[in-house]
Amino acid sequence: GSQSSTGFRMPFNVAYTFAEPKIQVFAGTRLLDLLRFDFATQLAVKKQFEDSSTLTVGYLFSMFPGKLWQDPFVVDQKRKSTDRNSQGVRVRYDRILGSNFEAEVSYRKIDLDKESSGEWLGLSDAQRKQLRRNGDQTRVELAYQYALYRGRHAFVPAISYVDHDLDGDAMASKEIGLQLTHLYRGERWRFITNLFGAREDYDGRHPVYAKTRDDTIYGASFQAFYAQPFGVKNLSVSGQLAGFMGDSNIDFYDVQATVVAASVLYRF
Repeated sequence: GSQSSTGFRMPFNVAYTFAEPKIQVFAGTRLLDLLRFDFATQLAVKKQFEDSSTLTVGYLFSMFPGKLWQDPFVVDQKRKSTDRNSQGVRVRYDRILGSNFEAEVSYRKIDLDKESSGEWLGLSDAQRKQLRRNGDQTRVELAYQYALYRGRHAFVPAISYVDHDLDGDAMASKEIGLQLTHLYRGERWRFITNLFGAREDYDGRHPVYAKTRDDTIYGASFQAFYAQPFGVKNLSVSGQLAGFMGDSNIDFYDVQATVVAASVLYRF
């Protein structure tokens, strides 16, 4: 079966920049994370160097925990939800040694308050163990930025690898993703468009559907920023629209999602 739901999440960012020695402290969420149902909040420090490169080191945590079903396989009765919490670190290095390369590495520990997958179906302890969703996640991304038309346009192709090292073999997976970002910088308008796709292959045979899961993931997002609305200096507004689709060889795991967001930014 399938289920549709509507939720509300607001991406936010709060930052303070020290002009010297070019250090910024910030906290917030990323729209691309929300699109992937990743509700991590980042508390980070970013340092800019003389070669124009920047190094960001952040602590990731669940200010707003995600919601999952305790047992996704319950039918004909109300399912109970549980919180999905995570914490870890993220390191990002932009314009590496003054070049156009960018790299990001993150590691997180994922924990569900209540994991009871397969309990309603009466699966054995060994089978339920294969469905556990607690564990570790490691993500590595490498990107390169091409600037065009005096820096007004930029294209950023990226490749990523994600190791979902979860406790259950049927839920653990390896993911390879590709992403293309276009950025436009005008005097008052700024646009960011993302297209991404990924292939996710799972480690073990699913005890319920008797085959090994594999998913194909597609997504797109568009963000528009407008500076100084109504002539107010240091103020900008933005709107975001994003869509996500996951196509699995196990129909139970097919998913579609849409994210709509708006934000206001004021620089002190």
